[in-house]
Amino acid sequence: MPTNKRARSGRPSQRRGQSPRYVEPVLDPTWSSAYGPSPEERLDNKEALRRTLLKQSRGVMATGLLIGVAAVPLLTAAAHFSVVISITAALLIIGGSLLFVNQRLRAIEGRLSTVASNFVASFLPGGAVRERQRLTTIVARLSATFGLSDVSSFVVDDAMYNGALVPNGNGFSLFVTSGVMSDFDLLELEGVVAHLMARERLGQLERVTASALLGSDGLRAAELAGVGSTYRADEVAAAAIRHPMGLASALSKCSLQTMVPGSFFAGEKYRESRWVWFNVHADRSEIEWGDLDDVSLRSRALAEW
Repeated sequence: MPTNKRARSGRPSQRRGQSPRYVEPVLDPTWSSAYGPSPEERLDNKEALRRTLLKQSRGVMATGLLIGVAAVPLLTAAAHFSVVISITAALLIIGGSLLFVNQRLRAIEGRLSTVASNFVASFLPGGAVRERQRLTTIVARLSATFGLSDVSSFVVDDAMYNGALVPNGNGFSLFVTSGVMSDFDLLELEGVVAHLMARERLGQLERVTASALLGSDGLRAAELAGVGSTYRADEVAAAAIRHPMGLASALSKCSLQTMVPGSFFAGEKYRESRWVWFNVHADRSEIEWGDLDDVSLRSRALAEW
């Protein structure tokens, strides 16, 4: 009897040693890397300031609506008033609140550059010529990586480890302390700058800079800046540079540093602008493992990345 050369499934049996059939890979057009910002994430960050201002105005708008609703039975009882008048009054209050929000939004956006000016006035120039040249070289290279242009870099005289990137007109101003320039190696410095530029790629820069204009209201500033925003910027930065452990090491050094007396980061101006800085809790003396913005947690997360 002839042998059956087909398997029970009806498919030809594979000969011994024969390679499996080649299947051409198909790319998923909907796939996106978790380490790159999506358009939705950028838009969410860009709209954070507007959402914050709208939230602050909800009380006024709710009051206007309540006035309109409560006034309906009272006004309709009078011969010379109508329901239309009461509803119109409520809509005018709500519309006026929205107009006020838009005006405040434009005013704050127009003041973002003042943060850079305030930093220039708050520090003395620092760093040796060689250090400033090293920073300029790194900024130029990473600007190409992150798609930034017109970045002016400053080394400021302060022994604490920190840095900031803020809008300045049509460009950006980057500030790095002399403590970073003297004690961080090349890869650690690259990590700090990459983190700050990753904020712009994420669309975070405007919201964190706007938080510095809210004054001493720490809770509102934290909400506007976005709790955990530094952790996310670390992820994007680490994925964009060749040596992400440089960033982890920079964060570890920040966690081990104690406050230097007389530093900018020991004063009120830092507390008002903390969310702009690389280490947003430079004045913290203990580790907060439940805080995604704590440098110790951020460093450990990258070490396990």
